[in-house]
Amino acid sequence: MTENWHDEESAPSALKLRQVRGFIDHLNRLEMEAKQLATQVHIVRNYAKDLAWGLAQLEENVEENQ
Repeated sequence: MTENWHDEESAPSALKLRQVRGFIDHLNRLEMEAKQLATQVHIVRNYAKDLAWGLAQLEENVEENQ
């Protein structure tokens, strides 16, 4: 019998999923990857801010030298 997970009654419960081998490890890995991605996004945003500041300074210097 195939399970129809769109039907709430046959959907796996949290307890059933926790009993699946490696499920918690998989969730922990996903959480760790999400944290790493968040850190990388933060770093990229800081680089983007620095780049924007540098371009604004360059634009000011070009305008002053014209």
